[in-house]
Amino acid sequence: MSTLVSSVAATVNRIFASLTNTRLGYIYTYLSPDNLELPEAFVDNAVLASQGPGIKAVVVTHDANITVSGIQRLKGYAAKGLPIILSGGSAQYYPISNDGGIDAFKEGLQELANLKGVHTTASGNIAKALASHGVSPRVRVQTNSTWNVTWREDKEAQVDYAFVFSDGGGSQGEITTTTDKFPHLFDAWTGQRQPVVQYNRQAGDLVIPLTLKANQTAILAFSAQPLDGIYTPPVHVESAPNSVLGYQVDYKSGAVAQLVHTANESSDELILSDNSTRTVPDTSAIPVSFPIRNWTLTAERWEAPANMLNASTIASIRNTTHHLPSLLSWTEIPSLVNASGIGYYSSQFTWHPNNQNQIGAYITFSSILHAVQVFVNGEKVAPIDPTTGTADIGPYLRDGENELLVVVPTTMWNYLRSIFPEITESGTSPLLISPTSPMRFPGMVPNGLVGEVYITPYMSFALGI
Repeated sequence: MSTLVSSVAATVNRIFASLTNTRLGYIYTYLSPDNLELPEAFVDNAVLASQGPGIKAVVVTHDANITVSGIQRLKGYAAKGLPIILSGGSAQYYPISNDGGIDAFKEGLQELANLKGVHTTASGNIAKALASHGVSPRVRVQTNSTWNVTWREDKEAQVDYAFVFSDGGGSQGEITTTTDKFPHLFDAWTGQRQPVVQYNRQAGDLVIPLTLKANQTAILAFSAQPLDGIYTPPVHVESAPNSVLGYQVDYKSGAVAQLVHTANESSDELILSDNSTRTVPDTSAIPVSFPIRNWTLTAERWEAPANMLNASTIASIRNTTHHLPSLLSWTEIPSLVNASGIGYYSSQFTWHPNNQNQIGAYITFSSILHAVQVFVNGEKVAPIDPTTGTADIGPYLRDGENELLVVVPTTMWNYLRSIFPEITESGTSPLLISPTSPMRFPGMVPNGLVGEVYITPYMSFALGI
């Protein structure tokens, strides 16, 4: 069952203003008094709406607006064992017709506070109050940043899902959930599904290490049985050295670790769940990451037609070519300051792997403003999550010179703002804010491919599982 901690008619972001709650992994949602009148809003085995979302506690904050009928509903829930937390003081009266008025509200709220299973606490002690009621997070989080978790269950397929969002900068940590199911990682950008190879089981808990970049979401699926068409190794990795970048799994090769360059020439061990070990080979000979330089940018510029009143013409398109020793925003290229459209960035790099069958590479973008589409030697690479900016290009590499093409869209605002005085809608400016308005007119925004693009070589190491 999900651990969803809900407020009644309160501003949802105020409920868990303290990071204590989200870092512990509690999941919350918003309820209004009308939600409590739905047919599904009944308590079964101390859980509200057990068929979904499965709410294990209700938090009523001091700034919540609640009806008299809502209080009566909560009293009934508390009598059936659902924990109710009154946080930060008395809630606010929300009047409706024929509800008995403010006196009925005060009386009902006092009766609610006096019931067994109802806990009154200060605003910052919600997590402590939940723990005192035995309400633990469905997914526990340990990280050096803030991860928000949403839990969903597909009872028919017997698959549970954890959506882990990194609300902050790049971070590392682990999530813990109580389950005996098989963990999988789903990629929402490529559609790839593969089992999680590295994790631990501890007294019924499943612990998965994660590394997330800013605003990245990891989708974890926990299935009662191995998913159809996906090879699941009979054992898993419990610990691995820092040289392990990631894993690939398929029926042909089994589980394969991807190793990157480390300065340490000594061999490390990788420990499996059956207590066996694998000696990781020396990774000092793997080539180090290197940046791509000297780009050629073909800017496909989308501009207004000569006659802006002619609706039959969509846009005027023209191309310009620019040579860039390093990447920078179009706003920093004098001839592209006010341009908008699509950027085609091409470059080359030399690739001489030590062993064609064992060496591959990842491409990594340090910054993606909007989106990217990547081609290596004319082959289209799988879609790239703009928050991670990383993709495996190993299958597309060839010995010698390799051609790289990156296609980047831009917003149209930089160009539109440059012709804004010429744009009319029904004879007037299309926006309330204009260049002559006393309000601030929006400025230019960065466009194009910026930052650095790196190639990170890796060596494939079969684990034999």
